[in-house]
Amino acid sequence: MALFLQELQSTDKSPLKHVDEIKVTTITGKIMLESKREDGEYEARGEHDIDPREERLPEWDTDMDGVARLVLVSSTEAHGSLGNKNWKRPVLVADAKGMSARPGYDTLRADEFEDDPEVLDEKIKLLASLISRSKHCVAYTGAGISTSAGVSDYATKASRSKAGLNSETKKTNRLKPWEMLKAQPTYAHRSLATLHDEGFLKGWIQQNHDGLPQKAGMPQYDMNEIHGAWQDPSNPVVAMSGRLRGDLCSDLEMHCDKTDLCLTLGTSLAGMSADRIAILTGKRAQKKVKNVIGTVIVSLQRTPHDNLSCLRMYAKLDDVFEKLMKLLRLNPHPELASNQWAGRYYNLPADMTENQLVFTVPYTKDGARMKNGAKSKTLMVLDMRPGTMLRITDGPNKNDQAKIIRRDEEGNWEVELQRNAIRHKYGVWWISEAINGTGRRLPLVNLKPRFETNNSSTRGNFFRTLTKRSGSST
Repeated sequence: MALFLQELQSTDKSPLKHVDEIKVTTITGKIMLESKREDGEYEARGEHDIDPREERLPEWDTDMDGVARLVLVSSTEAHGSLGNKNWKRPVLVADAKGMSARPGYDTLRADEFEDDPEVLDEKIKLLASLISRSKHCVAYTGAGISTSAGVSDYATKASRSKAGLNSETKKTNRLKPWEMLKAQPTYAHRSLATLHDEGFLKGWIQQNHDGLPQKAGMPQYDMNEIHGAWQDPSNPVVAMSGRLRGDLCSDLEMHCDKTDLCLTLGTSLAGMSADRIAILTGKRAQKKVKNVIGTVIVSLQRTPHDNLSCLRMYAKLDDVFEKLMKLLRLNPHPELASNQWAGRYYNLPADMTENQLVFTVPYTKDGARMKNGAKSKTLMVLDMRPGTMLRITDGPNKNDQAKIIRRDEEGNWEVELQRNAIRHKYGVWWISEAINGTGRRLPLVNLKPRFETNNSSTRGNFFRTLTKRSGSST
């Protein structure tokens, strides 16, 4: 198809303009293409024999300067409904040669695009104003937010992909599967954690399983790991055909009702159930529901729902957040060594002694938070020393027993399910929030928990408030 468009241009003295509408008519074995010109009339561009090897038709063509740009889509799909129609179209930076981003799902080609620097700057200014106006902004993140941390994704297909490319070294970092649990948060993760600190971000719906938001200092109580989590034995990774947890679906629906601005970051929006947070917010904005701003989509690849975006940005997420944070005059959470963040964000450093691993928490024997939280008259003793037996309180592994093996170099616990000897990580953030009584539930409890009278001095050094962190703003 790309060759077909090049041939058309070589025989046409009036190159294809930036258009807002394309007519593509498919007949047996052929595709008829017409473009809407500046005078409003449609002009035949020719016909193309369908090659069955082509999974998807390209959406780009070369402009008068010979630059391949995303011109065969509407202005909304290129810039968003609030964008300027006169902005230059995004540039093709990686050709996927007809391959789809997510074969078998609602998907488009895996070609990658980037906005021109001056256009991206204008879009980031608009993004900053939208975030500042929002009353209930939610982040909905896919694999694209973690590629620069070395975590692989499904959608990247182009051989010269920009996904995960370090802007300074020009090298791509890819962790091996057994290394991914050691991945560290990206600039985008650390920026979103700061936006939460400052009250801009009300929730984070996470498709990924990697725990990088929490490693960046994002509190678990405003996280929804709807597809499962590597650091929560009660929430194992959900297979594509599996069932999502009911409580996480209820939390998603709550945000669907309240969200006025959805930051859709690094996801192909290929038909997952959780995509509804982005889709519904976009549709509500288009219907002009009062106070709803809409859906912002930021990714290198196109998505099937770009037409619902109020702002569409084609860029690497770290690049976007670096400029956004400067505009908002905020500092992202600092980049820390892997053995530092547990102590800084959760007051549970990785080098604690065994005697320090016994805590009192305001939760019941079934992991439910007590009605009065940290002010409850009695508290449950939570023994997290190696060798201790635990019980899982929720999810598909509910009531399974697990044995604490050790704490790893980051400070997370490693537990082994007694039913199948499979080992899981248990994020340090769960214990920190349990001590503070801010977590909605406690995934693991002792097999035979005991309770004692609440004496604030027994909690001492382990108590801290998660709502504000030092060093998050200038």
